[in-house]
Amino acid sequence: MKSFNELTARVLLSMVASVGDAQLHDQLKLKSATQIVRELLSSQSTLQRKSTYLKRLPQDPLREVHDALAITDGVGARVVTPSDPLWPSALNDLGPTAPYCLWMRGPLELAHQDSGCRIAIVGARAATHYGVHVAGELAAELVAMDCVVVSGGAFGIDAAAHHGALAADGGTVAVMAHGIDQIYPAGNATLLQRVMETGVAVSELPPGIRPTRQGFLARNRLIAALSAGTVVVEAALRSGSASTVTRAGELGREVMAVPGPVTSAMSVGTHALLRDGATLVTCAEHILEALSPIQLSI
Repeated sequence: MKSFNELTARVLLSMVASVGDAQLHDQLKLKSATQIVRELLSSQSTLQRKSTYLKRLPQDPLREVHDALAITDGVGARVVTPSDPLWPSALNDLGPTAPYCLWMRGPLELAHQDSGCRIAIVGARAATHYGVHVAGELAAELVAMDCVVVSGGAFGIDAAAHHGALAADGGTVAVMAHGIDQIYPAGNATLLQRVMETGVAVSELPPGIRPTRQGFLARNRLIAALSAGTVVVEAALRSGSASTVTRAGELGREVMAVPGPVTSAMSVGTHALLRDGATLVTCAEHILEALSPIQLSI
């Protein structure tokens, strides 16, 4: 069996390393992933978390990686690394929390393209009819203006955003919190299959990894980074969308929110964002007005 190369080494790192290991990212600036893996396997690694990584190593690391790549090929996906032309350069803004590699399933250029813009639409899973309608309309309007809609593939606002983009024959990106070989939630299986036929699903996690709460929180930073701005359509006071908004703010991306009925619990979070300085938007024109020309090319 062949030895590790840059791609297979990064796949192994995604299997054993934690998101946000600043020392590992510093090492990747100085050394190839191949060299880092070789040092890890030969017990010559100086990484502080090397003992944790060694505990996570499969019994036959290279075979495990090749098995993961075979599963990747089997579902029609591909692994891309930062040196790949298809790598979304916007993810580099994440710095020490940037993915080691990405699994992408669908027309891969969609997540990479710099023409037009990518806009995240996120919000409550327990969305109201109002929220679903608004998210779908916004998505349809955005793709009609040559934008790509980014969301997380979940129930509620995420699903409405993907549906809206697809109904308008536009592009949409679903950022997943699990392996690219899985469909989650199962209730969105038909929708996510359509996304992967005409859009693209993206994950930083190897095949076989199941969704976890931590995985969803980590996924949200990718949604924020991939997008020129994030629009929150509906959110309760304590919402998972908050982590996406926080990451967007940290990255200097525009944070926008749609106002809702003051009597709705699903509008409490969006109204709080507006009070805290988020840009009020009600249509695609407002969203594009809020974004500078530089942001539009992210």
